[in-house]
Amino acid sequence: RPAAAVHRPRWRLALRAPKLVYNRTFFSDTLHLNLEYPAFKGVSLYYTLDEAASPTTQSAAFRDAIVLDQTAHVRAFAYKPGWLPSPVVDAVLVKKQLTPAQARLEKLPSSKYPAQGAASLIDGKIAALQGADTWLGFEGEHLSATLDFGKNITLRQLYVHCLENNVAWIFKPVRILVFTSQDGVKFQRQGSREYPANTAMGEPKTHLLSYAPDRPVDARYVRIQVESLLKNPGWHPGKGQKCWIFVDEIVVE
Repeated sequence: RPAAAVHRPRWRLALRAPKLVYNRTFFSDTLHLNLEYPAFKGVSLYYTLDEAASPTTQSAAFRDAIVLDQTAHVRAFAYKPGWLPSPVVDAVLVKKQLTPAQARLEKLPSSKYPAQGAASLIDGKIAALQGADTWLGFEGEHLSATLDFGKNITLRQLYVHCLENNVAWIFKPVRILVFTSQDGVKFQRQGSREYPANTAMGEPKTHLLSYAPDRPVDARYVRIQVESLLKNPGWHPGKGQKCWIFVDEIVVE
């Protein structure tokens, strides 16, 4: 009698993620965003600008450059029938509508990573690599900066651009606290947001941390406290030693 047929599972391969291509994280007019993918017949790219929904095959199909004229959280993935969809890639791209007249630091950064002092936080220059001269580095300390807009503005959201490189003892901030003032003397706490810390060595990357008050706030001065772990965690080879935070831009909108 013939041997019973052997049923083998049908394995499906996953597509690689598309690449988001843009030349600025912060922009003041419009920004052109492209999606790149290696030539592969039958692959479609889908994206969404909807903060409340992940992209699906019902989302917009990428055809040509996406032109942004406002802050957007772009998320995209690759799809091909018979294959597993790719991981979703994303980026937050911020339209910079408000420029502070001045920035002040409560404490100076380390002399090893001074950049241009407080001015570096509002000059629109950001970096992706540790060796760039845009970073303000704080070792075993929090960063506290006060932005003076010279007039009343409406705070709806703010962003902090920072670096993480655990091998070099640089960690993502764990919390942002936000205060506002009309006179630069009396400040009112508006709220805070916490960000999860790594539990194992992570890859070097930049982060764009965001905070939004429960409702828009009118103020002339905005104070942002960017909190550090202060010391390397227990799982780190340098546990207990002072760690760093690196920040090079704060944007309010």
